[in-house]
Amino acid sequence: DLDMEAIDSAPSEISAKFYSKIQAAQAAGGGDPGAGETVFEDNCEECHSLEGEMIVGPDLSNIGEKGIKFISESILNPAKSITPGFETYEVETKDGTRIVGLKTRDEGGEVDITKKNGDVVTVAQSDIKTISVDANASVMPEDLNEAMTVKDFQDLQAFMIMQKAEKKDGE
Repeated sequence: DLDMEAIDSAPSEISAKFYSKIQAAQAAGGGDPGAGETVFEDNCEECHSLEGEMIVGPDLSNIGEKGIKFISESILNPAKSITPGFETYEVETKDGTRIVGLKTRDEGGEVDITKKNGDVVTVAQSDIKTISVDANASVMPEDLNEAMTVKDFQDLQAFMIMQKAEKKDGE
């Protein structure tokens, strides 16, 4: 079940209505994994892989093992539980430029920040005024409730819960 208190203590009116619809839909049954695959392709695969590779977001090939509650919360409130290595960094350069994204490289006197749109910005460490992790932010879009219907959400959940590692002989 969707735990509203765990998602957001004060959701916007639009979000509250969307969450209510999700709760009702969950109570009424599940989604269609086939349709959920299409929702994944349309909304998620630009940043997430199901094939063991990292893009902008973590690989989701085993996310089904974490359960439906984790999947729901990860979609509706992506900053609640950030996968290690996918923290959102904020860099302020000495000239006042602000860059937000994932720190994807830190070597040779340079830092690469990969922004939400996938663009990589390389900043010389000597040009950085401050760099910090924003524990309350995620590069994952927080407005997916505007891009998906409740049916899309249910279908995506049904598809994601099926993403589990294949057991090897003897496990």
